Amino acid sequence: SPTLEVVGMNYNWDDWDAFHANNTAQPMVSSEMTRSNSVRGIYAPSPKSMPTKGYAPVYSSAAGYVNSWRQINSRREWLAGGFLWTGLDYLGEPDSPVSISSSFGAVDIAGFDKDSASFFKANWTAGPRIHIVPSHWTFIEGSDVLVWVFANAEVDTVALSLNGNPVGDALPVTDAGWYHVEQNITFEPGVLTATGFAKDGKTVVATDVRETATAATALNLTVDFVRAAGLRADGMDVFMAAVAVVDAKGRLVPLGSHNVSFAVSQAALAEEDRAPRVYGVANG
Repeated sequence: SPTLEVVGMNYNWDDWDAFHANNTAQPMVSSEMTRSNSVRGIYAPSPKSMPTKGYAPVYSSAAGYVNSWRQINSRREWLAGGFLWTGLDYLGEPDSPVSISSSFGAVDIAGFDKDSASFFKANWTAGPRIHIVPSHWTFIEGSDVLVWVFANAEVDTVALSLNGNPVGDALPVTDAGWYHVEQNITFEPGVLTATGFAKDGKTVVATDVRETATAATALNLTVDFVRAAGLRADGMDVFMAAVAVVDAKGRLVPLGSHNVSFAVSQAALAEEDRAPRVYGVANG
């Protein structure tokens, strides 16, 4: 339409092509192109499993984040870009009877990255980058695990190894916008390593590692961000803290379901309106 400076379309990629063919000078953007529809750290072999999980969107839906971005990145250079539905999970639109929020985001409701966030980071990161999916290596011994490795254009091939032993051959990272390799691996405890090589096949440009966790032994609390000057004890300043259940070596225990309670001390603040308090908790 000549009345619009920029035309936006949702999904329906063939319609983009037909419109562009008749309006080659019209700037276009995908106003909604994809949803990631996954739960952080939960992986299921079938999209029919409940609730919806890590691998399911790419297996089951052309609207999966990887395939959708490919429609723009490698096939339609005339398209300005696209919007993800959504960047962050939100309360409402649950996709299972046990959920209170959506699972469309690349970041969950607690602010933690899902695997889809790493896919987008790989596409927008300067310098070589790879990311192993799944985000942990703690499964039932002997079970088959589908392993993906997201990479960007600066990684030519990726080799997988388990406990120092190669798993298949190094695989080429091909097709712009679809940078990934995949391999079915029979799970055994230990260390899964993905190594990214340059075009010469020898120079290592990126690595990613997953280690099997053992029994939970501790909680690890980290503060997300505090300015250099520190917190102001004024009853208004806030900070985000993340708590992880870890084993004796400090590795995240991904399948832990421990109840964690939060509390803050009053310290020396006598005024009630300045007393520290917990404003909210979430596990994503």
